[in-house]
Amino acid sequence: MIPSNNSETTLLNEGINLIGDNSFMLLDEEYYELAQQLNSDKYYSEIFDEPVPINHNLADYIEECNDVFHPSFCFSQEWSLTDDTTEQERRKDTASADRTIFCTAKCTTCKNCVCRKNGLPCTDKCKCADTCCNLVKPTFEHEWTLNAVFPNVNVEPPTNSGPRNLPKHLSLPESTSIIWNDKILQHIYERTNWKKEYCIEYEQALNDHKEWSNTKSKHEKKQKRFKRKYEHDNENMVQEINDANPPPLINDILESEPKVEPFAKYLEKKKGCTIPNHYSKDDIKGFLQICQIMGLSPIPNYYDYWSIDGENHAFYACKLIQRIMSRKRFIDIHMHLSSEPNFLEDNVNSNSRHYWLCVKEVSVDEIIAAFKGKVRFKQYIPLKPHKYGLKYYALSDSTGYIYAFWLYQGKESRYSHNATSIVLDLVKHVSPENHVLGIDNYYGSLDLARELVNHGWKFVMTVRNNRPSYLFSEGLQKKLPGSKTRKWIHAVNKENTLVALSINDNKRVNFLTNLGSSQLIKNKPYVQEMYNKSMGCVDKSGIFLHCTHPPFRNKNWKTVHLLQMMKTSFVNQYIIFKHHINNPGLTLCDYLKHSLAQTVTFRNPYFTRTTHFPMKLKKLERYQLCSHCKDSFSRCGYKCMGCGCYLHLHCFTAYHDPKFIYY
Repeated sequence: MIPSNNSETTLLNEGINLIGDNSFMLLDEEYYELAQQLNSDKYYSEIFDEPVPINHNLADYIEECNDVFHPSFCFSQEWSLTDDTTEQERRKDTASADRTIFCTAKCTTCKNCVCRKNGLPCTDKCKCADTCCNLVKPTFEHEWTLNAVFPNVNVEPPTNSGPRNLPKHLSLPESTSIIWNDKILQHIYERTNWKKEYCIEYEQALNDHKEWSNTKSKHEKKQKRFKRKYEHDNENMVQEINDANPPPLINDILESEPKVEPFAKYLEKKKGCTIPNHYSKDDIKGFLQICQIMGLSPIPNYYDYWSIDGENHAFYACKLIQRIMSRKRFIDIHMHLSSEPNFLEDNVNSNSRHYWLCVKEVSVDEIIAAFKGKVRFKQYIPLKPHKYGLKYYALSDSTGYIYAFWLYQGKESRYSHNATSIVLDLVKHVSPENHVLGIDNYYGSLDLARELVNHGWKFVMTVRNNRPSYLFSEGLQKKLPGSKTRKWIHAVNKENTLVALSINDNKRVNFLTNLGSSQLIKNKPYVQEMYNKSMGCVDKSGIFLHCTHPPFRNKNWKTVHLLQMMKTSFVNQYIIFKHHINNPGLTLCDYLKHSLAQTVTFRNPYFTRTTHFPMKLKKLERYQLCSHCKDSFSRCGYKCMGCGCYLHLHCFTAYHDPKFIYY
């Protein structure tokens, strides 16, 4: 039903047009569509359930229209029916500015966030609250109180700590197989023999393929000569040659396992001097024992351990190593040594936690295993003794015992390498009661501190200025006076669970802890004293590991990982045995020397054949060079009956003895 009064209809249309125009500016698209419908003659039946009477009050009608468009916008209160366009535009701009709230930091993570669409900052109910830049930023004054009283916490040492699950009478040889047990040696023995067998198969297939390639090239040359001579096609003959000499099937071997460099150059140096195709458990055990001996007495070139009298660098010779294994066999085992990294890591971790309970002070830090080969997750840490190598995240106590660790492998790591997650994954194996945790600024943050408080840990950590910025760089350090004297300032959070401390030392240092505030102990705050006690545990473990580092390099990172697991096991076994016999003066070198002396296995002696006797040469044969001292031009008058080599009498023994050493 359309109003009959023309003046009332004109006035009503002006108000509707004003609502429609401003709804396009202020409201969503759906309100704009309704406003467009109001401008037409069909708005009565499409919007209202009943037709509007002719004598309808204009103010009530406009209020109903405002309720349809938006509940928070009242046309009768905000707008007046006027034809002044400048006044309308001014009011439009004011309303638009009041209603539009955008992310000031240009947040991209909460583009489709409901909070942002409503013009509100994101909260915990929002899914993007962790990464949104539109969050309500906390301030230092609202969450922290300067110089509030926080009493020092005295943590008692645990009643049960040290070795556990050990036999009553643990001997020195038995202690060497607690963590590095027979299960691990069996695994290395099986994997190394598999790799050795695969290398032999691959080498044989490679040689067959080379012979086939050489044969094919010879036939191709023969074909070209035959074609030039008789000038006719010989494709049938070439096809017959290829059918008679098919290439060997090496694709299956190449695709099944990765390529391994064959150990062939050592097999062909001397006739009759070959290495067996199979290793025994004593061979693997002897190889690892030699690695320990080399770590105790390192030299520039590990070949010199097998030096003999009369050679250069003979004073580097080690008779013990020569009796355990020959140089050639040592190189061969080193070439084919293999293991599964995750298997070794899991077994050493579980055995280490089974036989030990941590003492009071524990810390989390990195350990670097020296390695300069090619691997994508090789790390560079300039402040470590070995700058390049494999990185391990480790948890150690003040004795140097490595209680838990894992290898960082980049994206393929089995654990999250977020700084907060690293600490929480390592400390979950230790009970928080009666322990103090030390953390450096690589891991320290306010989020980690709150998580540790929720788990019941007592801790002290250093924090970088930007973690978080409002707490230290915008809060404490602005209030800390810049002076050369030692001064500090602290603050306590509203929950009275955390203390933030900034100190003017050689440089400004920030602490987060729940152990105490800035009370003095020996001219330094109590927090700094506790940090110095709890940190350095992993560094002490690194010193022990460096004492047993072998002097040779490795091209395969899995070999480095295997040797690192062996060194970690023996360091932990040394600490267990030292506390078990209650001998704090026992050093790691003494422990390894005594244990090797009782557990080392020597190989069977090498007996030369009885046909090796010197035989005097005739006059016509006395112009041959000596096979041992070829650098000298003196002629020799004797030769060996068994080898047929020309030798001096004083070189005869020296030439035949190296077979015991090298082969």
